[in-house]
Amino acid sequence: MLEYENQMLLDLLHEDGLLVAANGILPRGARYAESLCQKVVPVAEPEVIELHLKMTTPVKQIQMAVLDLITETVQELRRSNSTIDTEEFTPENAISKSFEKILKVQLEPIWHQLSSRTKMLIADLKVMRTVLMYLTQYDCVTFYNLVNSLRTTETAIQSSGWMFLGAAETLFVNAKLRVFGSAASPTKKSVREDNAKKLKREYIDQNLEANPKWLALSEVLAEIREEVQEGKNLEKCLVVTQDDRTSQQLKEYLIDGAQVVLRRIFYRTIGAKMGLQPPPNLFRDKDKNMQKDKGKKGKKTKTTEEAKEEVTLTQITKKYEFVGQDKSEFTNEAETSEEIEEIRRRFLSPLIMVQSVRDNSDPFMMTRLLEEVQPKYIIMYDSDLTFIRQVEVWQANHIERVRVYFLLYKGTTEEQVYLTNIKREKDAFEYLINEKATMVIPEYNDGKSGDHPDLSRDPRKANEIDISGNSNTRKGGQAGEEAKVPQRIIVDMREFRSELPALIHKRGIDIDPVTIEVGDYILTPDVCVERKSLSDLIGSLNSGRLYNQAQAMTRYYKKPILLIEFDQNKSFHLQGRFFLSSDASSSAKDVAAKLQLLTLHFPHLRLLWCPSPYATAEIFQLLKEGKEEPVVAQAQAITAETNPEVDSDKFNPQIKDFISKLPGITTKNIYSVLNKVSDLSELLSLSKDELTEILGNSRNAQALYSGLHHCMKPPEKEDLKKGSKFTKKGLKRFRTKM
Repeated sequence: MLEYENQMLLDLLHEDGLLVAANGILPRGARYAESLCQKVVPVAEPEVIELHLKMTTPVKQIQMAVLDLITETVQELRRSNSTIDTEEFTPENAISKSFEKILKVQLEPIWHQLSSRTKMLIADLKVMRTVLMYLTQYDCVTFYNLVNSLRTTETAIQSSGWMFLGAAETLFVNAKLRVFGSAASPTKKSVREDNAKKLKREYIDQNLEANPKWLALSEVLAEIREEVQEGKNLEKCLVVTQDDRTSQQLKEYLIDGAQVVLRRIFYRTIGAKMGLQPPPNLFRDKDKNMQKDKGKKGKKTKTTEEAKEEVTLTQITKKYEFVGQDKSEFTNEAETSEEIEEIRRRFLSPLIMVQSVRDNSDPFMMTRLLEEVQPKYIIMYDSDLTFIRQVEVWQANHIERVRVYFLLYKGTTEEQVYLTNIKREKDAFEYLINEKATMVIPEYNDGKSGDHPDLSRDPRKANEIDISGNSNTRKGGQAGEEAKVPQRIIVDMREFRSELPALIHKRGIDIDPVTIEVGDYILTPDVCVERKSLSDLIGSLNSGRLYNQAQAMTRYYKKPILLIEFDQNKSFHLQGRFFLSSDASSSAKDVAAKLQLLTLHFPHLRLLWCPSPYATAEIFQLLKEGKEEPVVAQAQAITAETNPEVDSDKFNPQIKDFISKLPGITTKNIYSVLNKVSDLSELLSLSKDELTEILGNSRNAQALYSGLHHCMKPPEKEDLKKGSKFTKKGLKRFRTKM
């Protein structure tokens, strides 16, 4: 731990008399404080060396300009949204990494209610935070490319107007100054007219401003090399960065130098747009460095302890990449011990490894890397509080002391963000201590047992509950009200990946997890529910799968329901109410149009719009009140194999739609007609008895026969002249001709 953090822990322990136990933070006597610190604080603490770097004058002016823009944007955001809790909307929080989470928590539920001006301000804040991060994270050319990309007409229209402020002009001028110096930047025309391209190229190259952290990193590595040359062990140095882009850039810098890396970036981006030609050997040097220092292959004749060391080093170099080292030198076998010493002399200690801490696929990557590589030197190129805690835990398990170099810009937003994170961590720890000391925990819910009162159920069977509660002694032993049978819902097994089944069970409703092919939730024998999240709804509408699901539900259930469930942390809407809202897109309109077509095609289908899974569980409980409980066997019996003749893919959809609109045709007998009748002429030739045999109902057969063979024509002119009763009162306008 750092000295500041050790002192903070000691102050907390002495002041409140707390003991950090395995099962929580429990109040104890202060006499245990010293013994606790000896256990918590490791004996071998990391040696921390903080290097405070100074920024150049253009960087300072850029930072002040961006901070002024952020302050102005935050103030405008608070003024335009007086009804929202904007206490956390401060310039200090705006530069922190957690600011986006704060915006997401407070604004996502009401995002569709915000004005277009507010959304522009939020987008501008994200852009300014990106500019501030690029300023200290990357080189001058990359930063200039970002700033230059913002100076477009499209970006100016989409922004809230911050580009027209004086601070924005300061930002643009100093960003160009870091690349081109005091001279004006060349244009395509000036470059074409200039015959002395070489002189202009050399002049531009000399004004590229190197990152101060690069120079500090080189000085630290030079100091480490001087120290490890005295020892015989092969030491390893770990350079930690924030992202992969910085990591790759540092690898190129350590191999080729600052000016070479900056020139490559310049001629790939700015120079290509201006028509500048790069030096002939600028990009060839990079390819040569990747192929140089190739070792010779040897024979496999090592059985000593040195061979064992080399195997360990070989395993590390195969898994991890070190700067400037060729893996073949370690994987190839040497003939004699002299060749081993020669390899070690060629690849001087320390082995330098550059690694980023951002790897979403493996949260334990850095912990495993520290354990396998075991570096003696760690250089924190970018501040990351999570990795610092990982280093402290790793150091507590190892006796050998590790040295940590901390590179940090003095008096910058980078330092402010790091100190804010430490303060937030300290406040959270103090809040946890105070809450734990004053918290009242019920005896039955102390967490020591695996039982939970909300999940408890009556162990008796349903018939036993009815027998025990069927009389009332206050009414002379008369039979009382029958005990309520516990509510039950049949749930598809695939739905247990969501939280809705657990919320239903928490409301006292028993669930039967089975595999069903029609619907997701069976509430009653007549009610079937198909649950769709917003993303699933859009995908099912586009693929046509929802049409087949609705068709199956309407075929087997009287009350099919389509449940559209929204995320409780997001806004409950499909389309915003403002014209410039990003939600008012063609995709949202397409979803609404397809839902309209779905309801027109299936009139019995009902839609349920739920803002969260909690609301869904409550609606399910209301729909089940006083209704019959579903039967598992009946729900499982409804499968795709119930009627093998039902296959909507083999029928012409136009013909099927026409047949479904004929009188006497229902969802139960339409497939019988489509399978047994070849065409419309054959259908017209069938008698009433044959139609009764096909439809299975004489009334439907009579309706279909009458609809096919009755001739309908408009009334004659004589009937129209008799009066207006045929037209105004909606009486017979057509007469039947047998």
